[in-house]
Amino acid sequence: MASYAPALNLRHSKTVKRIAWALDKPMTRTIERMIELFVEKIDPDIVCKRCRDKSYCNECIFRTKQLAKRKGEYRDAKLRRIGTNTFG
Repeated sequence: MASYAPALNLRHSKTVKRIAWALDKPMTRTIERMIELFVEKIDPDIVCKRCRDKSYCNECIFRTKQLAKRKGEYRDAKLRRIGTNTFG
């Protein structure tokens, strides 16, 4: 799948520019940070389920986040079992 860089409309371009000025960072770094913040908020299961490029899974930030989420769920379930066995 070919990579592409979508052009921003004038309003969004000027908005990113102002955010970059406020952060005293270049626009490219500002856009990267905005994406990182968005990635923290979105459910990786939804992204992976709807992904149209399965060739990138091993390197994908959402896959990494999905695995970490599952490890957390596994850890939480294990702690619940331990708590039940300890006090049961």
